[in-house]
Amino acid sequence: LLFQILAALIVIISGFQITKLTNPFAEPLELGLLLSTLFTVFWIVGITNAINLIDGLDGLASGVVSIISLTLFFVAVHQGDVIIAILALALAGSGLGFLRYNFYPARIFMGDTGSNFLGFMLAVITLTASQKGPVAISLIIPIIALGFPVLDTFLAIIRRATNGTRVFEADKSHFHHKLLASEKSQRRVVLTLYFLTLCFGLIAMSLTDLKGIYAISAVVLTGIFSFRMVKNLGMLEF
Repeated sequence: LLFQILAALIVIISGFQITKLTNPFAEPLELGLLLSTLFTVFWIVGITNAINLIDGLDGLASGVVSIISLTLFFVAVHQGDVIIAILALALAGSGLGFLRYNFYPARIFMGDTGSNFLGFMLAVITLTASQKGPVAISLIIPIIALGFPVLDTFLAIIRRATNGTRVFEADKSHFHHKLLASEKSQRRVVLTLYFLTLCFGLIAMSLTDLKGIYAISAVVLTGIFSFRMVKNLGMLEF
């Protein structure tokens, strides 16, 4: 965690950080230096660990990151951001190239080094993209694109806090563990979570042209359906 924070601070020192937050009813909220630094560190460290936490089945993390990266690529192309498009496509390509050997039954494994790297790269790419897009949707799009790992991490923190265990203590109650207990097939679980990630990606891409009340309504509906999905999976039973 210390080195993740140091890595995030290097990104900030290099000139990349979240300086505004969306306010759907008025002008964007300007963050001061302290709040901006804290929010950016939280963003980078949070997404880095989100990808690390889903790396529990063969091919899951590399495939999910590839789908999210392709989502960011298409959004960047739509917005005419060449640099972000190239970075996202490169990350997707590396993930797909690795997936050939990492899909079940895996022949090679990325380990914590690989999953942390993928999470860090996603965090920085989305952070960079948010500085160039419309502030009202720039942070919402990557959050929705990252819907699956973000939800899994958020619920893991609540679950461990509720059960009185340490936040960083591993357990067997992640999305993929729950699905594996019922499906009994790693391949089927991974493909299901690929499809879930793809759905979040398509929703994120559809938001690129929405503004105002339409964008807010779409985000609220996505939240409602996500809550229902999580409840149906039994993820709220701590």
